[in-house]
Amino acid sequence: MITTIGLSVVGKTQNIKTMPKLKYPQSNDILYLRGDINYTEFHLVDGKKIVSSSTLLKHQEKLISFIRVSKSHLVNPVFVKVLMHQGCYASIILTDGSEFKVSRRRIPTVKDKYDASKNA
Repeated sequence: MITTIGLSVVGKTQNIKTMPKLKYPQSNDILYLRGDINYTEFHLVDGKKIVSSSTLLKHQEKLISFIRVSKSHLVNPVFVKVLMHQGCYASIILTDGSEFKVSRRRIPTVKDKYDASKNA
């Protein structure tokens, strides 16, 4: 099931200002976010997906504890099972089995945020 935030799905055109807004999901309910141009998919712990009409960067500004692993993925450090780092390649595996390749230039930042989240 896909729920939308700020979008009209049925094909009816409505002014965004008059559309009802859904509540932002709690950060402990979010596994990861996937950005696709100007839309973001929230992947929740219960398996649901929520689609937002905002960019991944806008959500990253609100979810400051989350780790940006690539141009299109933002992961919740609470659900990171392991960070695998071999040479110039790295990937993150979440507790649900999802695996994300870490962008080469983001590896140092991701490693630092991962270590900080595990030590906290």
